[in-house]
Amino acid sequence: MGIKAEEPLNITFEELTKYLGAEHAVYIEIGDGTVYYITDCNEHYWRVQYTDQLNEKGHYVDASELVPTVGEFIDLQFGPRNLTLREVFPESKFYASVKQYGALRAAQAPQTQSSRQPGALPGAFCMLLPDRSGVAA
Repeated sequence: MGIKAEEPLNITFEELTKYLGAEHAVYIEIGDGTVYYITDCNEHYWRVQYTDQLNEKGHYVDASELVPTVGEFIDLQFGPRNLTLREVFPESKFYASVKQYGALRAAQAPQTQSSRQPGALPGAFCMLLPDRSGVAA
């Protein structure tokens, strides 16, 4: 989950599905000022999440069901008013989800130097495996 960009996107309803397919996440501020996070789940399912509610892992809480396609997602009801993206689009502003690879990630999950591969981005975790270069396959 990234943080909400400061400037809104200049995007049409028709461009929204392409944007989601390429970027995988976007913030939406609907007319009443409520902000939701639109994201995919492992690039296979789509959902809307509340940005004012966090679970025990510090992640946003789902405001909708998961659906497998962006086409279904556009007409999926979400939030307490059971609105769809199609319904709220005219009154909404969309903001990029900006990935922060520094202080934000470090604050969320401290890591030691030994937990990263050399050259990996901060916040990019990997599992270090034993060196098996001398073992026959």
